[in-house]
Amino acid sequence: MKAKGGAISAALAVRLDSAVSGRFFHAAIISGGSEAQRELVSEALSAAAVCLAQSGRPCMSCAGCRKAEEGIHPDILHLRVPDGKSTIPVNSVRDSLRELALKPGEAPRRALVIHSAELLGVPGQNVLLATLEEPPGDVLFLLLAENERALLETVRSRCAILRLGAAEQKGGDELPNQAREILSAYRALINSRGTRGRAEGRCELLAAVYRLNKLKGSQIIEIASALRRECVREMVEAERLGRDARAFAGMERAAAEAIELAGSNVNAGHIGGRLTAALIEAADRFS
Repeated sequence: MKAKGGAISAALAVRLDSAVSGRFFHAAIISGGSEAQRELVSEALSAAAVCLAQSGRPCMSCAGCRKAEEGIHPDILHLRVPDGKSTIPVNSVRDSLRELALKPGEAPRRALVIHSAELLGVPGQNVLLATLEEPPGDVLFLLLAENERALLETVRSRCAILRLGAAEQKGGDELPNQAREILSAYRALINSRGTRGRAEGRCELLAAVYRLNKLKGSQIIEIASALRRECVREMVEAERLGRDARAFAGMERAAAEAIELAGSNVNAGHIGGRLTAALIEAADRFS
């Protein structure tokens, strides 16, 4: 999941759609949800920033994505509250920005992930603001904050806002947790409306599917099989109520492909990328 350059106004208009399609906004605030959710979204977007594929980023199979997943990519920088401190020192912000002034070493662009961005403090935010006003074209800024309103309005106005909601607990207790999260995010996406709603829905879906990257093939098969069963239930219920069931038919096909790939020992990251793309395509076509 990641983002890249482009004019601020256009980036705000397309938000996460830019990241999914390969066009990137230059800065985003990831807020709401849990800390783990925010971290997952930032990991996915950072991987997309350094992905070497021409499309379908993050592909999770190129050298850039693999290094991002392992946390060793030299073009992904992190800014955190230092041990023993309660805020992010302004000098740390300046040091990170100086490093970003260098050209990427391996990737098409670099990413700076600012954890607990609400702890930057006013001086640190003002230093960052000067760069956000004239951002480098090859840098993606990701600010993680529980509540974006803790940041200065001038900072917020120069970033895309990706708000994460609490995951719904639908789908039945028999579903594995990962399957429930994917199903919940997919439901939210197909029911979303407007540019912001679609972008936030894609963001949550990407974060949910991204968890598959850490799993074994047998676990992916279990999760995808559970998704197929739930899709069949949804389609039967939709037919009974006279509703359009094509979105869940698309999800069922995507889950079936994931099972086939997992059975062929395909890389989990590649499976996750294919599943995400197929689900977004189905949601766009049938909702």
